[in-house]
Amino acid sequence: MTILVKIFYVESSNERIDVITHGNQDVQLGCFRYSKISEPHKWITDISINKNLINNTVWIQVESSVVSQEAAYLAPQPKKPLIVIRLIDKFSGGLDDAFKTSIEPDYLSNSEEHLKLAAKVINGETENRLPIIYVSSKYFYNEHPHNIIPERLARKVCGIAHVLIEPREKMFSIKLKNETNSKNAYAGAVGIYWPRGQNISFYRRGEKTAKEFEDELFDDVVKATSTMAPVSEGGWSEIQKRRTKDSINTLKIRGEYTSELMGLYEADNVAKDETIEELKSNILSLEYRVRMLQSQASAQGSIVMNAGEETDFFNGEIKDVIIEALKVAIVNTKEGSRSNHILSSLISNNPQTMEANSRQTHLKRALNGYRSMDKATSRQLKELGFELSEEGKHWKLVYNGDSRYSYILPKTGSDYRGSLNAISDISNIIF
Repeated sequence: MTILVKIFYVESSNERIDVITHGNQDVQLGCFRYSKISEPHKWITDISINKNLINNTVWIQVESSVVSQEAAYLAPQPKKPLIVIRLIDKFSGGLDDAFKTSIEPDYLSNSEEHLKLAAKVINGETENRLPIIYVSSKYFYNEHPHNIIPERLARKVCGIAHVLIEPREKMFSIKLKNETNSKNAYAGAVGIYWPRGQNISFYRRGEKTAKEFEDELFDDVVKATSTMAPVSEGGWSEIQKRRTKDSINTLKIRGEYTSELMGLYEADNVAKDETIEELKSNILSLEYRVRMLQSQASAQGSIVMNAGEETDFFNGEIKDVIIEALKVAIVNTKEGSRSNHILSSLISNNPQTMEANSRQTHLKRALNGYRSMDKATSRQLKELGFELSEEGKHWKLVYNGDSRYSYILPKTGSDYRGSLNAISDISNIIF
């Protein structure tokens, strides 16, 4: 058995670089460790290389950690080292199930193959180890179909998550809903799907800028992935353990039971103690993650409703319809009764978005005084989600591609009253 061991270090007042290598006839291991003390914390970055000489494969792993030098201080969240982007950019990443570790996002096409892939991700049927950030397409948009900049987000999370971009065709999202029992992020929302269906987290941009939204996604991924166990057995402590174990075996083969062997046994015990402490730390991190996931669960008193086959055509649509129905229902309850109190509480604690009112105003503006389907009218109707097609002397309007919500509009409007009737009829259909 041939064993190669090298240890090297260089240090300054608050920084240190350590390099350790180890090899035998089966494997070559190496680890570059950079440590920096920034009171009261110590930042450590390990870059480990594991080269299997039997199947000629190479694994590169980057671990980042931060520890508090004093008990009074809580260690901050570790940062993703810049070297991760540099390594993936220069050497490209390997496959994580069907997903390549890359600085580029994965764009889905409007195909059955990619629909099945997206469904497998959302249903937790893939074998990837890294989480997948699924970016859905907005239903209505002028220029950009997504609420983030895909390339920028993918570069930001490379090495810790994959970014999957939904095609802009709305029918893809509708089909995906049926394939996933409505677990898919849709209408511009973003979902983070953890491996093997461990958990799903949904995010909406709201009033945030695209960059602020991307930062939120990145921070949550970092918090969760920092609790994941390393994939490869090639880190700093692993190299030390293998070095000690191989040295012990070599001395045993030679029959040399000396003080050197006893020292190696002692070093092996120390390494095991360090492993135990590391595992304890991992347990604490996992307990934190469990608490984080539990905090995302529904609190007591909250209500989760299954919308069945229906999907929001705009953000908050279904909820708004329910609240409006409750406002009608509360009129028929006795004041001071239990049902009156419940309905009153639901209405006051679940404000409507008023988006339906805004859309009604938009519809009136589009069709008020309608005479013909000019470019301005066509554009405004499409912004509301209507698909327009010519049928003889009429225009057929289909709302959000759903044939249940269709309306026939004459190509030539009759008079002002006719446009008001059209507005009223369409409003009764889609609101």
